[in-house]
Amino acid sequence: MFNAAVQHRGASLLVIASGRAELPALCALADFASKVAEMRACRRVLFDLLAGERSLSPYEESKLSAHLA
Repeated sequence: MFNAAVQHRGASLLVIASGRAELPALCALADFASKVAEMRACRRVLFDLLAGERSLSPYEESKLSAHLA
């Protein structure tokens, strides 16, 4: 199971994720954080993925990088 928590900290948003994450979940997490940051007028988002498990292929890594950009 992939879990995410969001904490608003002033001008920043902290997103903590844990569990097994595949490319669709990571892209969705980025989209979710982007929308929450926009609605909270946050200029920065910090992702803590230390408790996450991911094993993306090089192709998926490039797809995630392109999505984040």
